[in-house]
Amino acid sequence: MGAINIAEDVIADSSFYICFLDDVDDPNSLSRIINSQNFRFIGGKLVCSEIKESKNCANVESLDEKIVDHTSYNYGEILKPFFGRSELKKGEHESISIAYIHSSNGKNFKLVLDDRQPRMMIKKNFPDLENKLTGTVGFIGLCNYEYKIFSSEEAINILLSIRDSKFRIKDSILLGEIEKIKLGDSDGNSN
Repeated sequence: MGAINIAEDVIADSSFYICFLDDVDDPNSLSRIINSQNFRFIGGKLVCSEIKESKNCANVESLDEKIVDHTSYNYGEILKPFFGRSELKKGEHESISIAYIHSSNGKNFKLVLDDRQPRMMIKKNFPDLENKLTGTVGFIGLCNYEYKIFSSEEAINILLSIRDSKFRIKDSILLGEIEKIKLGDSDGNSN
């Protein structure tokens, strides 16, 4: 009997989606990721509403249907002690809350956050989530060398598009991920 391939949950903040939709104007790559059998995307009400504000949201078929909406929780109350009032109005707290709930339930997932402040808050207050944490750039790399969604050339082209966009990322992080992709390709680990 063959192994059953179970999709991994991805809890991503809106910056992940907006990067593809608006920053690099590449809804096709986002579509390939969210339609992959590798993942099940999870999002809260704020993240989903932030994504819907994108001018290119309609260019990704079934985007609304692909993000499992966890709106039954009041995420602001869960993390109220860790965020200021203005932060509670952003989608990061939802993503962190969902990740915390997933972690508490022993679920396998990736948490995709790009903003420095929420990442630091996780490292300080939720160290158990740190090994699940990645950014958009790191997740694109994983989509190449771990999940085989993008060829090395495609992943590198996406990363170079990000470098030339308004998406804020340190050049050293972006170039480091490109090197990881190139090394995987030279080792025969990536396509």
